[in-house]
Amino acid sequence: MTPPARRPHRKSRTGCKTCKRRRVKCDENGLPCGPCALRGIDCGYADTSRLQQPTPERSPSSKGATPCSVPDAIEWTGQRRLLELELLHQWTTVTYKSYCGTMASEYHNWQVVVPRVALQHDYLLHGMLAMSALEIAAFTKDDESRVDDYVNTALEYHNLASSGLRRELSNITPANRQALFALSSILLILGLALPRFVLQRGEQGNMLDYMMTYLALLKGLRTIADTEADYRKKEPLVANFKVWNALPAQVLEPELLELFQRLSILNEEMHGASQVDLDTPELQAMSYHAACRRAMFYLEEDFAKCRDVSTRSYSLGWPLRAGHEYAVALNDKEPVALLTMMVWGVLLEQTSHGVWWAEGIGSRVVEDLSKLVDTQGNAKLMACVQWARVEVGLPFRRHAWLDHSMH
Repeated sequence: MTPPARRPHRKSRTGCKTCKRRRVKCDENGLPCGPCALRGIDCGYADTSRLQQPTPERSPSSKGATPCSVPDAIEWTGQRRLLELELLHQWTTVTYKSYCGTMASEYHNWQVVVPRVALQHDYLLHGMLAMSALEIAAFTKDDESRVDDYVNTALEYHNLASSGLRRELSNITPANRQALFALSSILLILGLALPRFVLQRGEQGNMLDYMMTYLALLKGLRTIADTEADYRKKEPLVANFKVWNALPAQVLEPELLELFQRLSILNEEMHGASQVDLDTPELQAMSYHAACRRAMFYLEEDFAKCRDVSTRSYSLGWPLRAGHEYAVALNDKEPVALLTMMVWGVLLEQTSHGVWWAEGIGSRVVEDLSKLVDTQGNAKLMACVQWARVEVGLPFRRHAWLDHSMH
């Protein structure tokens, strides 16, 4: 079924200037608004005093309330009702398996339990509908108009879900914790999946900004889990997941061991105690050095633990394990930090086969970040960049060190 044609709507006079210029619907929940936050672009309002304040959700026990309140952004029409039934059917028959992957033990939770919880928390329902719509778009062939319709539908529900998450994160309670945890994990997947569709349409954005948004989602997920002691043991949605230290590790191939040794050498050469210069203050260099060292340590563990089909999903948490200081270095476009994330992109590319929402994301990370790395004539840094590009099938210029050490 094709989503309904564009519907007439009330003209927004308080949306952000960026959305108005791009002629997309603004959720007015800035700064930044949902669409701008998703794309990692600047968001601004002509009159910040007129920003729409989020309205509190009605409790199901309130007079006249329904378990799932209808947001103003969506018209409750017959066509919309059929579309949501289609997307919910997609979730309960197909999409929940895409979320669970090979963990069949989780099927019941995400096919039955999560939809039931979503009936009481509309933001969770919006997240499910967004992922279902994007999955339909991913498997639609030879019909660009239909793909575009479903991508727009996914973006619409994604913005509603993100707005609900931001609103609720300031008041996490036992009544909404499970819904927020489920939604956060769905938004993580959408955070990886949506850039491919958005960028294919020629819209503005780059993978570094998307990855910083993805990291913020990871932090939000941890915030929810940290609100209760022993949450992993008490929450059925995560009870079947193993703790990181319990995952079996494989012995890395000599090529990968050589790569991580080279990364460590680069970190020492660029940020070690003997390499402080006027352009990089001593404390900043020490921070970059420690941050990249930690990120490399956990990334090497990810290669050892997360390349099996049953454990590959654990690698999605690496940016969080890398730590806050690494996120700062990454945001500063520090070359070794960028290169380390490129190596993570290689891991994503190697383990995403058959996973529609992750396919291609690793190569896109490598491609975009390789353009940001300032090699400064450093042959070793340049060779590591080229190694990452080779591994994901991107064009490259071969270097002598690459020939000697990496292949």
